[in-house]
Amino acid sequence: MAIEGHYRDDNPPAPYVYGEVYLPDLHLHTGVAFLVDTGAHATSLMPDDAAEMGLDIRNLGGRYQRVEGVGGEARYKTTRAVLRFQDHDAFGHFQEFEIDIHLTRGHAWQQLPSLLGRDILNECECILDGVRERVAIRRLAGGG
Repeated sequence: MAIEGHYRDDNPPAPYVYGEVYLPDLHLHTGVAFLVDTGAHATSLMPDDAAEMGLDIRNLGGRYQRVEGVGGEARYKTTRAVLRFQDHDAFGHFQEFEIDIHLTRGHAWQQLPSLLGRDILNECECILDGVRERVAIRRLAGGG
């Protein structure tokens, strides 16, 4: 079946899906509303959501990496993550994706949404129907 989301009343409205993020190496987890971003090459956890799970990336080892995007430069560190989304079938199954998630540097007051990027979306068929306000993401058989 499919992971179902919704459109938020952003200007213009934007597609979101809700999932659970587990960081096994750090023993942390939280629920996150992800902006579905086909322009983002990787899934990113933004400072608001990182703070919600008690994570301050400044305390992590390793160097910052950088990426350029439409909004300018962003700096991040990576860690292993398991993202879990409810599959809206009759049996209540879940879809899990194991990735290296980007933990983006910034300030919680910026209130930027965490991004579901192409590292996951490229394994899926996506319906982003703004007219009907429908968001559906279905993992393809060869994915993951």
